[in-house]
Amino acid sequence: MNDALTVSQDGKLDSALALLHTAARLEPHNPKAFATAAALYASRGNDDSAYAYYRLAGRSAGDDTTYASDKREALSNAWHLLVRKVQGHPAAQRAARVRGSLDSLQRAITADSIVLARLVGSSQSRRARGAKLAPADQQLFTRDSTARAQAVARGRSALAAALQQLAADSTALTAAFAPAIGALNEYVAAFPADVDAATTLATLYAQSGHGNQAAAVFDSLGAHAKNLDPDALFGPGVRLVGQGLYQPGARALALGLARNPYRREALFSLAIAYYQLHDSTALLPAAQRLAALDPLNRASLKLVAAGWDFRRERDSAKAYVARADTGIAVEISVVSFIPDSAGAGIAGLATNLKATPSKPAHLTVELLDVGGQVVATLTQDLPALSPRQSQAFDLKASGRGIAGWRYRAS
Repeated sequence: MNDALTVSQDGKLDSALALLHTAARLEPHNPKAFATAAALYASRGNDDSAYAYYRLAGRSAGDDTTYASDKREALSNAWHLLVRKVQGHPAAQRAARVRGSLDSLQRAITADSIVLARLVGSSQSRRARGAKLAPADQQLFTRDSTARAQAVARGRSALAAALQQLAADSTALTAAFAPAIGALNEYVAAFPADVDAATTLATLYAQSGHGNQAAAVFDSLGAHAKNLDPDALFGPGVRLVGQGLYQPGARALALGLARNPYRREALFSLAIAYYQLHDSTALLPAAQRLAALDPLNRASLKLVAAGWDFRRERDSAKAYVARADTGIAVEISVVSFIPDSAGAGIAGLATNLKATPSKPAHLTVELLDVGGQVVATLTQDLPALSPRQSQAFDLKASGRGIAGWRYRAS
């Protein structure tokens, strides 16, 4: 092997490979010769040959515990090569844009359909009563109802085209990602607690339209990784939700929040995912947990309202909409939370939402561990704020094991 490395530095790749094959025959269960050959090919940009040799290295080690770490490294390098080839695939980028447009298209169709239904209902009511509009009013009514009907038709056509494009992109990505997914499945089967591999596999499944398989990968990771850092799930979960991949994103976030229930941004993304999935069972509890941490934030309260609305509790939904729209005088927005081994920093804005000056207030922030115990308490005096004025705050505390926060104002 040393001779092979020496001759490879002189550019004699064929001679180096011959020496490495000889080394592999001398020690058939030692994967290092094949792994070295793979590295030589990879250094020259020949990823296909590098991948083949990394696979050979992994197979040659078999179940020999002596070479377990070498086997793991070889198989890891193999899947990394394949993932690198498909990262930034045009169909994945296009699909992300299409998914991002679906919500606005559906909202527009719903809004236009509601208005059109009211116009049609009004026309039918007049006919039933034998009433007629004045000619000028009838002309306006005809124009408005026709325009609204055309808007609904355009929206439905655009939505159908978007869904068709998404299906085509999913098919293309399934084919393009198949080698990488195969290599990752082989690796994860051998090393099921590897967070990087599992989250990468779940992401590829999700991006190619296989949400159930992606969620199952997160389930397997949660079952096998005993000391799994919840942040390893929060990052991928938030990204997946941001890309419109709500089912696997929700699964990753739910697993992470089972280990740390007090990470606000994860709870917020989870509630968004449940809202988009129209999960009437899961949305309300998630939104209520969010509002318990972040009670003076309009987005939090509107998600609670949506949770009640999904359960057809209209009075409760209206009450929370009113709180979000008019009930908060000063909104609190936490824009940064950075915990480390020695403490945490939290920064945000207090904004007067009213048209009149706000009253001075006192903000108390509790920094919590994963069990909900208060590690440190921070306070901030908020001065009277002019209408629409904001006041920044930036607080830091020492303490080990800080995992999340909650606040209250007085």
